[in-house]
Amino acid sequence: MKVKDVMTKEVKTCSPKTDLATAAESMWMRDCGVLPIVDQRGQVVGMITDRDICIATGCRRCDPATILVREIMAGQVHSCSPEADLRDALQIMQQKQVRRLPVIDFAGKLCGILSMNDVALKVQPDAKAPELGAREIHATLKSICAQRGDLQETTQMHQSAARSTQRNGRPHETNRPKIWQMKESIMNTHQPEVFETTLQKTNTWLKEISDLLHWDDHQKAYHGLRAVLHVLRDRLPVEEAAHLGAQLPMLVRGFYYDCWKPAHTPGKIKTTQEFYDAVRENFTADRNVNPMRLTEAVMTVLCASISGSEVEKLRGIFPPALRPLWPEVRTIPD
Repeated sequence: MKVKDVMTKEVKTCSPKTDLATAAESMWMRDCGVLPIVDQRGQVVGMITDRDICIATGCRRCDPATILVREIMAGQVHSCSPEADLRDALQIMQQKQVRRLPVIDFAGKLCGILSMNDVALKVQPDAKAPELGAREIHATLKSICAQRGDLQETTQMHQSAARSTQRNGRPHETNRPKIWQMKESIMNTHQPEVFETTLQKTNTWLKEISDLLHWDDHQKAYHGLRAVLHVLRDRLPVEEAAHLGAQLPMLVRGFYYDCWKPAHTPGKIKTTQEFYDAVRENFTADRNVNPMRLTEAVMTVLCASISGSEVEKLRGIFPPALRPLWPEVRTIPD
């Protein structure tokens, strides 16, 4: 069996200049955990995983949109060809301890990606080749999951530091794992200003919504904002919903995407009354709320906070019967 018989052929890629927020969004849309990194010549120059993104943004404590893929990408690429025997590809995975291999043709172009998921789902035990089945897949996974030498060293240092702590209290700097020192250095030099900024923006949105509705409960305003954004999101095509999400404050963006099921969008809401009914259903904080006034308040704040061209584009996507949901307000310039 050859790699081309098992590999995934439609592969989403990114470039070294792609920011991590865009890369993460691509993974979400494609329901995948890795993106090959392709340069201007179409050559694969690296791979980036969802784990890479989480660690980079977590350690640096900054907005993923401010970090480029090239800043964290691993330059070494382990690959295979579409004509390679699947056993050879599994051998590379075992030796390099990787779960995925970009598949590169003889012209040096990306033509697919081979993952352990592909192998597990598509390879069936064959009487003519009994060794190509569960046993070999298990052996590959066992090698991939084995602890690497550098991780073993870190574990040993961690245990040594723990013993030192028991004897002397705080471990001496030289006994502490280097990775701890590196993480502390990163955290000390990168203040989480982005979180303060997005929290401030979100609180401003909630205050404006509360003021428009004469509420004194920001928690209630949060539930209202969430309810309207979810109904709005689910009525939009996937691509436009993602474009709107990119313009929201980072904290708002988090609950905007919560429970999103792109495969079920866009929804079938055709009238403003159906939209209001959906908002009422989503808003569990107060069943007596006026969904029309709530929608108007949220849409007013939203339209005053995103670009004018985006507002016009979204309004144009909606059917005529739903366009009145978008208020005629002064929007921020592009």
